[in-house]
Amino acid sequence: MSEAARSFIDKQLGREAAYRLLPTFAPGLKQSWLPAWVGLLGELDETIFERSDPRVAQTKLLWWGKDLAAGASAQHPLSRQLLAAPHAARIGAEAWLALAQEALRLSLLDAAPRDWAEADALWRSLAERVAALESALCGVETSPQAVALQWQRQRLWHAMLLGRHDQSLAPLGWQADARRETPSARLWQDWSASNAAALDAERAARLPLHRTLLRGVWAWRLPRLLAGRPLHDGLAPGGAALLWRSWRAAVKAARS
Repeated sequence: MSEAARSFIDKQLGREAAYRLLPTFAPGLKQSWLPAWVGLLGELDETIFERSDPRVAQTKLLWWGKDLAAGASAQHPLSRQLLAAPHAARIGAEAWLALAQEALRLSLLDAAPRDWAEADALWRSLAERVAALESALCGVETSPQAVALQWQRQRLWHAMLLGRHDQSLAPLGWQADARRETPSARLWQDWSASNAAALDAERAARLPLHRTLLRGVWAWRLPRLLAGRPLHDGLAPGGAALLWRSWRAAVKAARS
């Protein structure tokens, strides 16, 4: 892996405790496509929720789509790392372009969804694109519903850590301007109530390693958020609990 690719990937892995544990539980992944995939998803997330200048989002997302669609001629080191995956050759250029177009559609959203249910409908197409690509890359069927749930949770989590209550959460149906609130226990209660059945299905599903690790962390994190307990990103407080859950999740993924 090139230093440029490693630097880019490490930046994205550093955004979430569960992702930082990927090399710990599967050292070989440091040279594989999976961290590159997580890095790309992180880049899409940042770009979708960058609400200050739509032109920046449009330029970046369209560029990523074209670069990934270029295959062997890709320019970015992350693209080259990802496209070196054993099963990447089975993915056509149109799939990468469609992923970028769906991300762009969300980033240019004019009217925010009115609630969580409407947000789910808006996110469904992007989640389906991501799930199809992920399934092709790793050979484990990824549910679009699991993709959407985990993406929403991560975005809400980052907003809470930063104390954000602006339009960066608009695509999720969080009506910040009307409520004038910082994401809090009530937000998690609202979101969890709307996604209760889907959360149960996610817990029972077989998922790729990075999603299994993330699910393990959230099995620890979500009840505490619902109870209104203060949390910080990383492995503390409760570092031992997070580490234990992540280890169990990794073992489960390896055996499935």
